[in-house]
Amino acid sequence: MDYSIRPLVIKQLKDVFGCKVYDEQIQQGLKTPCLIVDVKPVTRKRLANQNDKQVFIVLLHYYTEKTTDLYQKFEEIETVFHSPSFRYLGDKYPINDLKVEYNANDLICTFTITRYVRWVEEEPRMQILERIGETSHGDNGKTEDKNSGTNH
Repeated sequence: MDYSIRPLVIKQLKDVFGCKVYDEQIQQGLKTPCLIVDVKPVTRKRLANQNDKQVFIVLLHYYTEKTTDLYQKFEEIETVFHSPSFRYLGDKYPINDLKVEYNANDLICTFTITRYVRWVEEEPRMQILERIGETSHGDNGKTEDKNSGTNH
């Protein structure tokens, strides 16, 4: 399945939140505030006329800098997730099933993205073949019969 949706998710998160976005597990050096994102394919359904319906699930963890008003910060982030700037991914793909939860340390957000794409199969390319006994020097279609030595 095509994972080209991951860069769109990362770009939108950076544009909307203006913080560091990690898309791989990090062992050391986590800089807050940041988002850790994971995008996984859920379903792919073949439709008519070479179309596919692809559904992805996105799991986000938001880690904030140390603050005394942790829940207030989480509420601000949740408000952004529910705002118009987060209804579509890249102005193309609708964001569905948005859920936001937070606990003592981090905010967790999940949503799905549905994408309809048209798939195309590459057609085989024609190969250029040379006819035996012909040259490519433009002899006006005349060939020489090698057995008799006459031109045709």
